[in-house]
Amino acid sequence: MNRDVLSATKKYDMLSYGDKIVVGLSGGADSVCLTHALVSLMDSLSLEVEAVHVNHGIRGEEALRDEKFCSDFCKSLGIKLTVFRFDIPLECKKTGESEEECGRRIRYECFKNTAGENAKIATAHNLNDSAETVLLNIVRGTGCKGLCGIPPIRGNIIRPLIMTSRDEIELYCKENSLDFVTDSTNLQNEYKRNIIRNVVFPTLQKMNPSVFSAFSRLTENAADDEKLIEEITELKYSECKTSLGLDEEKLLSYPKALRRRILMRFLNENIKKDISAVHIYNAENVVGTAKSITLPGKTILAHRDGSLVLSEKVEENLPFSVTFNVKDGIVEFPYGKLKIQTFTQKDLQN
Repeated sequence: MNRDVLSATKKYDMLSYGDKIVVGLSGGADSVCLTHALVSLMDSLSLEVEAVHVNHGIRGEEALRDEKFCSDFCKSLGIKLTVFRFDIPLECKKTGESEEECGRRIRYECFKNTAGENAKIATAHNLNDSAETVLLNIVRGTGCKGLCGIPPIRGNIIRPLIMTSRDEIELYCKENSLDFVTDSTNLQNEYKRNIIRNVVFPTLQKMNPSVFSAFSRLTENAADDEKLIEEITELKYSECKTSLGLDEEKLLSYPKALRRRILMRFLNENIKKDISAVHIYNAENVVGTAKSITLPGKTILAHRDGSLVLSEKVEENLPFSVTFNVKDGIVEFPYGKLKIQTFTQKDLQN
């Protein structure tokens, strides 16, 4: 198993001599395996390893059990553990996120706060997780980027187990006499990922026992293709940018796939809201026409002097009524203020 971890870190250049690593530790088999494997490399690579555990406040006694397990496990390894506690259901009510989205955001915030600017964050995503992510993306509707799976490296976040299957991870734990805890919600098919993990992939494995290796090849090839396409997009994007927006004639001369990429880059760069595939599709239908569309953030995509341009939507002045007394003073109404001054008939005659 150590060879697999070293293979992943070497292939993707994850670790350097003397690195400080903050590991996300849930107590499950994946994170226990990762933490143990990294600790085993501390001497040879002069690594400094510590762990972070996040109690989401969702599973009651089971969550407390996981927290205690992580504490005992880190003591046995002789490494520091930082525990964060949250009430995720309450946080969701404030933000409108799902528990899954909110929990993930808060976990990464905790990891980043602990790591600071100099440490690397190691998460226990593995080969199965990446394949599940690809299938989820396909079900939702995705392009090439969604076929790339979970990236081995993203900024200072590394995933040393990304080439290792869940079966190999559990075997490693068995061979090294490592206990771990099981999150009972992972066994419940209420979440989409659990359905894919517990129902879909077991069926696919009957068709192809090496299905996870097949998905691994797919994600690696897709990632290589995505890198090339992004490099071409960057070049062409810079060529068709104007002082106003995008040169519409040049944009029309590009293949449709490249045109979509450039539009996606343009909209994401200029609109601080989530841009979906629907927005890109609608924007593409505007190119070469006289049409305009409204995008998130009250933004208009329109045409000016041969360029596609973005502008802020101007609200229409709707009819209104104001009741006020006729006397000296200021009356406020929806679109401004009205100053009133009264005069007598004698004043007007003078």
